[in-house]
Amino acid sequence: MNEAKKIKYQLTILIIFFLIYNIAIIYENNYWGNILSPVTAFLTSYFLIIISKKIDIYKNNWMLLALSCLSWGICDLLWGIYDLIFKINPENIDLFMYIYIIPNLFIISTVILYFIKNIKKLEYVQLIVDTTTTLILMLSFFWILILGEQFEFILSNIYELTTFLYIATDFISLSIIYIMFISMRSKKKSVTNILIVLGIIVYTISELLYVHQKLMGVYIPNSILDGLFMLTFILFAIAGAYKLLYEKQYIEESFNLPDNIDNNKKGRLILLIPLIMLFMLHKLDIQWIIFFTVIILIHKVLSSYVKISTYNKYMLDKEIEINDLLEKKIEERTKELIKTNDRLKVLSQQDVLTNLYNRRYFMKKIDEMILTKKTDETIVVFYMDLNGFKIINDSYGHDMGDKVLLEVSNRLESFIPDDAILARLGGDEFIIARKGVWDLIEIQDFVEEMASLYEKPIIIEPYKFKVSFSVGIAMCSEDNLDRNTLIKNADVAMYYAKEDLNKMYVFYDKNLSRKVERKNKLELLLKNAVFDEEFEIHYQPQFNSNTKEIIGVEALIRWNSPLEGIISPVEFIPIAETCGMIVDIGYWVMKNAIKQVSYWNKYNNMNLRVAINVSPKQINSLDFIKNLKTIIQHNEIDPKLIDIEITENIELTKEGVIKEVLEELACIGVKISIDDFGTGYSSLSYIKRFHIDRLKIAKELVDNISSDSVNLKVVKAIIMIAKTMNIKTIAEGVEDEFQLQKLIELGCDEIQGYIWGKPLKIKEFEKKYLSKNRDGY
Repeated sequence: MNEAKKIKYQLTILIIFFLIYNIAIIYENNYWGNILSPVTAFLTSYFLIIISKKIDIYKNNWMLLALSCLSWGICDLLWGIYDLIFKINPENIDLFMYIYIIPNLFIISTVILYFIKNIKKLEYVQLIVDTTTTLILMLSFFWILILGEQFEFILSNIYELTTFLYIATDFISLSIIYIMFISMRSKKKSVTNILIVLGIIVYTISELLYVHQKLMGVYIPNSILDGLFMLTFILFAIAGAYKLLYEKQYIEESFNLPDNIDNNKKGRLILLIPLIMLFMLHKLDIQWIIFFTVIILIHKVLSSYVKISTYNKYMLDKEIEINDLLEKKIEERTKELIKTNDRLKVLSQQDVLTNLYNRRYFMKKIDEMILTKKTDETIVVFYMDLNGFKIINDSYGHDMGDKVLLEVSNRLESFIPDDAILARLGGDEFIIARKGVWDLIEIQDFVEEMASLYEKPIIIEPYKFKVSFSVGIAMCSEDNLDRNTLIKNADVAMYYAKEDLNKMYVFYDKNLSRKVERKNKLELLLKNAVFDEEFEIHYQPQFNSNTKEIIGVEALIRWNSPLEGIISPVEFIPIAETCGMIVDIGYWVMKNAIKQVSYWNKYNNMNLRVAINVSPKQINSLDFIKNLKTIIQHNEIDPKLIDIEITENIELTKEGVIKEVLEELACIGVKISIDDFGTGYSSLSYIKRFHIDRLKIAKELVDNISSDSVNLKVVKAIIMIAKTMNIKTIAEGVEDEFQLQKLIELGCDEIQGYIWGKPLKIKEFEKKYLSKNRDGY
């Protein structure tokens, strides 16, 4: 049986005993009344003791209520013993008049203890006003109702004085309850408290009736009056059960204002109860009415004054409290803002990954350098780019790349002197600025010493990385004290250092300046070029290595500028890549080359293949596939006769646009070749995965197969692996007989080079290779 059911079961037994006791009273059975009265009281006391042990708050109050029941039970037990055993009428024994006041004392102790525990919630001045008013009203009530006519008689002997003590304890209990009730501001009243107060009121009324009957000499033991006394204790028991079962989580409302400072009009109305009761009993005359009215009005005036004073004080204290709280919050917020600003300042200055200065802060510091530069001082900027970092990122992942960058930055930071500014511009680019009196030798020594930092490989388990920098160096002079120009010059110098594998660093000088001017000029010319007038396609034949039969051509663009004359593709193609013109140029080549080869095939009854170099930027363009399909349909050419050449270092590992484009090319039947194969880092597994049809062996390898055994072995390995993967091989740049015979001997499928055919204009190509295949051509 769980605790709740057990409590309910015990309470039910208690109520049953109470009901049986009342039945005995109704049937005027004095014998059973004398037995059941103490039994019910003892059971109630035991029940309340159990409640007091299980309840966390007001334990002492519950124990006092239990003692009031216990003391009543003892008194009733002694009464029964005298009446039933000794056959002595207890009414004739004065002792009982004295001992029956003991339960009163426990009840009044309960009320006083509860009042003391809650007095801190009250405003003391208002409490004094309420207490004084209550005492005057209650004392007047008792005086008019009971004491007035019999006061001298009550004080005449000790027995009657005891009767007065009964009335006094009841007066005190009711007065305290009265005071607490008018001081209660919570709208939600505790059911438990209501039941206890109801029990005390029943007890008080019963006792007043008992005193009245005693004084009148009409009291009868074990009558309805005794049943009312027992009802008091049953109400206590019910209150305890309700508290334990249903009000465990009850929390009294918390207010900043004292509980007795409020517009509790309903609570104040109970001040009229004594007046109303006396009026109903016809105990009032005009003097008493005036007296009660004056007391209540005085109470109202004083309460209003106390309320206003307390409220003003409360508002003042609250304002001070709020001000203190606001000041504290402002202080805390200020500290937080300072910390946040400090963090933002750090973030605005530092690179997130390496904790070096970032681009923005570097620009600020170099501006300060320029402003404070002395006449004899020079500002030197070192623009550095990590060589091969892209390969590390692609092969080992960006997390590993970040770790490499972190180690690189740590080594740089430990090396640079205090007068230098080191920053990470982004990616794998770093920049250093120094101010002082330098000559070229000192600057070179500084760069070479910095390069020596990376002679020792970077080890990040389980990998080992050998890294190096390409460095561009720019120095300021009197006529170029401009931050942007200085950094741009260093960047340009770094670009040229990266192009020349034999140079680790390059100074920006007049020669480099002329190269930059040339580049900028060509870029401008490219952007304004009339393609059909300035560009021309030359076609270099491709041959079957065994039959020497022409099987295809490679379309090679040539530029004849009206202003600059013939410009080599080696010079203008990289410029087109950087300035974004490569997409338009590539489309023009693709459109015209496919059109031309389609024309040759139709009118010469041939199946020449056309190889077209395509830039990664062109592949990444949105309309590449769409444009190619349109060209194929317009020229009615078999897609298998189109060979798209991509560079070996294209990002085949990326699961993005390039992957999708290559797969779509394979789907429509277009052939795919890897150009300059053997000079980059392509994986053969990726080559197979992306349906590569042909590997074009790089000219650099072909050039050296006669003199370099390593190159020869590389070419041999490429051809052997390609054959196992059912991929064709073609060698480009074949220029002498030894190269040709060696390639044929190794099993290379196709040959392209000057030995069998150089790039030709359209008319020259037709005259040399197509006139025999067309009648009348």
